[in-house]
Amino acid sequence: MIFNLLNEQGAQKARERLEKLIERKSEAVTITEHKKRTLPQNALFHCWVGIVRNELGYSSFEECKRDIVRELLGQYIHYNVLRKRNEYTDYETSKLSSSQMGELLTLFKAWGAENGILLPSADEKGYYEMLDKFNNENGNDEESY
Repeated sequence: MIFNLLNEQGAQKARERLEKLIERKSEAVTITEHKKRTLPQNALFHCWVGIVRNELGYSSFEECKRDIVRELLGQYIHYNVLRKRNEYTDYETSKLSSSQMGELLTLFKAWGAENGILLPSADEKGYYEMLDKFNNENGNDEESY
């Protein structure tokens, strides 16, 4: 089972599950920490969002990013304690593991191809030029690669 320990609800579910395993005197419990997305993954994702923003004419980077994540990952349902109801929430790329971010990038690349938008990877022609252009347009002095 996977528990999101970044919020109290997920942490509580993990505690309850562990207590049940202890009560049953289970032989083994494996706990694995998922590594967060990497900086190169994040840089690539943001460059690609910038390309899509320019191609589709978005005025806001954040709106473009939100729409891309929503299109590719959908939304998840969480219980809003204040409102006492389930609500749809967007996934946050900052909370994705490196493997989840890799899957998002794969989906994003395929989406770009389907929609006629070139999203170059590090091993493809035009990648470093794309990064330089993105960094210059967004005021980033440092190289992302």
